[in-house]
This record gives sequence, structure tokens and C-alpha cells, in this order.
Amino acid sequence: MNQKNYQYLSDSMEKMGFGNVLNNALKTKLELGFDEFELKAKTRFGGDVVQYDLKFEKGKSPDVEEHYLFLNRVKTTLTKENGEAITQEFPLFKQNDYTKEQMYNMLEKRPIYKIFRKDGEKVGRWVKLDFNNKDENGNAIIRPYYDNVTNFSLEREIGKLNLYFANRQEKEDMMRDLQNGDLVQVSIRQKGKNESAYVSVAPQIGGLILFNSEMKEIKRTNSSNVELVPDDALKVSSPTPNNSETKEQQLPEATKQLMAKANNPGIKESQQTKRKIS
Repeated sequence: MNQKNYQYLSDSMEKMGFGNVLNNALKTKLELGFDEFELKAKTRFGGDVVQYDLKFEKGKSPDVEEHYLFLNRVKTTLTKENGEAITQEFPLFKQNDYTKEQMYNMLEKRPIYKIFRKDGEKVGRWVKLDFNNKDENGNAIIRPYYDNVTNFSLEREIGKLNLYFANRQEKEDMMRDLQNGDLVQVSIRQKGKNESAYVSVAPQIGGLILFNSEMKEIKRTNSSNVELVPDDALKVSSPTPNNSETKEQQLPEATKQLMAKANNPGIKESQQTKRKIS
């Protein structure tokens, strides 16, 4: 087993929020010498359950070490409390990765914020799944909204809600949670009394949407200069599986059962942040 490759992949999964629960299964797969394989994990967000199928593949670049694998894609299936299921495959590549919580938030139709480098400069953009437009594999198109095109300012739009913050850190925490795609709980004044509400980012209008406790829209902010920018680089198609047996499928049944057990560490509960702002 390539110890360097194992550590790299282990670190990648930890960064995505999977911790070390899949490390034993990862080690087994690498020791068996697979050129590609999947690891599976489940997480619960309240009443929702998310299944993650992490897809590892051998590097195809000629300058990559032999049998050096990468975590290239994550097939994510959200099963709602009412039984409704949504599936999306997220491509992972340089300057484009997601945490498991961010993938859940995007399946919940909320955007996340990413910063990447282009020509030596930092460029920020919000990304959101466009469920009305899908690729040939049935995946929703990932739509980017670039800061330098939309003129969207998260801090400016938060200011339009007239919320009270005890200190600067509280406001920065709210901004960070919104950038992560979280639904942030706030307290607003309605008809002379304080009521709970929720805030979500809507980059397609260049603003924020405020929902009441029943998740009905009650207010929105927006800037006047918003433009949707398609990004073909984000339209990454999933490979079509063929009918030939993989190396893993050719293993003895007893080995398959042991590996299946290692692949499924069970459901882990995740508590998503809903920060309350007075």
C-alpha cells in the first residue's frame, strides 16, 4: 500500500467532514490494489438522511505515480423525512471541493460560497444547483454567481435586515454560516413582538430571503445588478458504467461481505447550525 496516498485520501475525507470512520475501509481497498472503488457513509440532518457514495479513481495524468488514487466524485442521495429522494453527483477537482454539510445544503436548494484563484488573484463566487436544467446523466447543473459580475455583497444585504448584533464576531459568524449554505435563525420584530425567522442567501436575485417559522417567504433584499453566469467548466458528466465486471466484483463472496461491512459504518447524526441572532 502506498502510505503517502493513504494519508492524502484520509486527509481529504476528514476535510470533507467524514472524520476517520472510513479509514479502515480505505486501507483495505488500497491494500487490495484496486484502481477504482467506492466507500459509503450516511449522515442524518434532523429528520433527513443523506447517503454519500465516495468514488475513488486512479489518476490518469502521466506525471501521477502508479496506482495513486484520487477522490474524484461523491454521489449524494438525500432522503427527506417524507420519503422524497434527491440524488446529485458532485465532481471534485482542484479548487472545487465540498464538505458533506455543504452538499446537503445544496440539495436543500441553498447556495454555498467558494473562493478560488484565477491568474494569481482571489475570485469569489456563490454556487447553486439548478434543478430546472440537468445534464445527460440527470445531475442538476451547478450555477456560479461571481462577485465581480453580480455586485452582490453579503454584508451589505445583511445590513438591510436591521438585525441587532451584540458584537462584530456575531455578525461574522452569521456570514460564515450563510456562506456554508446554512439556514440561519434570527429574531425579528413583527407587529410589536419578537418572532423567529430564518435567513437564506439567494444569489440569483443578489440578495437574501427571510422566511417565517413555517418557512414561508416574508421579505427579500436584492441588488439591482445581478447576472447569471453559466460556467461550462462546472458541467462535469459522470462516466456511464459498463457491463464488464470490476476487480472488486470478481472477489470471493466472503471477502465481499467483509468489505461491505467496512464500507457501511452506520448513520452518523449531524447537527446543522441554526444560529440565533437577537
